[in-house]
Amino acid sequence: LSEAAQTCDHGSTRYALRCIQLRGETGEVVATDGHQLLIEGGFDFPWDENVLIPGSRLLTHRDFQTDDTVGIGRADDVVVLKAGPWTAWLSIEQQGRFPEVDHVIPNIDAAIATVSIPQADGDFLARSVPQLPANDEQHSPVTVDLNGSIAVRSRLSGAEAPTELVLTRSTRTGDPVRFCTSRKLLARAMRLGFHGLHVFGPDSPVMCVEGARKYIWMLLDK
Repeated sequence: LSEAAQTCDHGSTRYALRCIQLRGETGEVVATDGHQLLIEGGFDFPWDENVLIPGSRLLTHRDFQTDDTVGIGRADDVVVLKAGPWTAWLSIEQQGRFPEVDHVIPNIDAAIATVSIPQADGDFLARSVPQLPANDEQHSPVTVDLNGSIAVRSRLSGAEAPTELVLTRSTRTGDPVRFCTSRKLLARAMRLGFHGLHVFGPDSPVMCVEGARKYIWMLLDK
């Protein structure tokens, strides 16, 4: 729920992107801001339908996060969460319309390249990618090159050569491909604990999958 709340677009009124979707039938927590999509599965909710709750920043507060059992229930128009000494009543969004996110999830068998990223390289990326130079602070672009070596590059205007991070432990299967992405979303995928990327082309979303968890984000124009 904490990661889902960090995925929401808190300033949006469109398609209830400020909300988290709790799927009773499939036991999934779903959140998107229109650029990235996080799906966490494996839960058991005491209802069958899909429910929208606000992606409250309370859910990201460290005092609300606990290793103890988290209780969840529903009463009419609220979802109640209990974690440690905290109890939160979150109003159910009755009017908002959540996007049909399943339509944008690519078929993993259609990936043209797959990158396996061990923990050491993932930690290295999460630490180092945000420190690469950038002219465009809004999109913070980096180029990911899967052609021979696996490298992440950025270059300031006027610089003779790019700054390059090479992942020496990671491996690629499939076709060579190069794409441009927001460094923030790439680093987040690593912080979320994913250990691979499924690439469908330079103009298609990238997807990470670990068990019942999926993280998908849009690439930048090359």
